[in-house]
Amino acid sequence: MAKQEFKKELGDNMPSSVIIIENENPAELNKILSEIDSGQTLFVKNFEVMPSEIKTELLRRKLLIIAGDLEKTLTKDEVLKFPTRIFFTSYPGIEIPKLEKYQGYIFSKSKAGKVLE
Repeated sequence: MAKQEFKKELGDNMPSSVIIIENENPAELNKILSEIDSGQTLFVKNFEVMPSEIKTELLRRKLLIIAGDLEKTLTKDEVLKFPTRIFFTSYPGIEIPKLEKYQGYIFSKSKAGKVLE
């Protein structure tokens, strides 16, 4: 769902520098990571199911969008290191207002605490 919404939001404006990771196979992921440069943005769905060494490698990247059940895989401090965070459900230790279906709550320097639709 997150991947479809992301593509829908960007429509025909999907930059060629964005790579959507759709395969959770570690061998395939390692191949992808070895072939892309640091200027490419990765969108990773189901981040929580990635092997730990792949997660570590992904978290080193500057241009990264991750989706999934993050409370199963990241600490609050790790989540807070991201310059922009969008929550669709509550996260332990981070308060967000009650959201309707398909709404998100964004935290960033320019849009701190804004509901997105």
